[in-house]
Amino acid sequence: MKRITIFTWGYWGWGNATKHFVKAVDAVEESRGFKPPIFVDIRLSRSVRAPGFNGHAFEKTVGTDRYRWMKSLGNESIVSKSKKIKIADPSAAKELLDFAVAAAKENRRVIFYCACEAPKHCHRSTVARLVVNAAKKKRVPLEIGDWPGGKPGHIEVEVPLGDFRSIAKGKMSISLGKHIELS
Repeated sequence: MKRITIFTWGYWGWGNATKHFVKAVDAVEESRGFKPPIFVDIRLSRSVRAPGFNGHAFEKTVGTDRYRWMKSLGNESIVSKSKKIKIADPSAAKELLDFAVAAAKENRRVIFYCACEAPKHCHRSTVARLVVNAAKKKRVPLEIGDWPGGKPGHIEVEVPLGDFRSIAKGKMSISLGKHIELS
């Protein structure tokens, strides 16, 4: 069996730009030879402040065929206010692994996500360990990384002086054009 890659991701900061994010993800995955990925939501609750991830909003953005909510992999500490991470149903990691194996057969990868900016103190790291353990038991070759994966690199982008002036006046973003090489 070929090695399967699953990604984790935290949507922090993307709540108002989900369409842009999905477009970028799809472009990167296509450049790597994959079909658009499937997103697995591992939050216990979908009632959040980020508009693009509140309720069914992200599911509507990507479509029902590319979205799956796995509340069973949510962190119950969000409700109990405990500082220790407690996955609602750790055995559901096997289901996430099976889902990723099925997606790989369609030349798709899985990105499982929650709201946290960094995985270090986030329950998605715990879920990743559970999925790795399930893969070892089933002898499925697997790697898990934070999306977009790969090694960090450096790119240079020419930005017109007018854009810099706009930023100095308070503009929050600038267009990078249509053809930026990301890998």
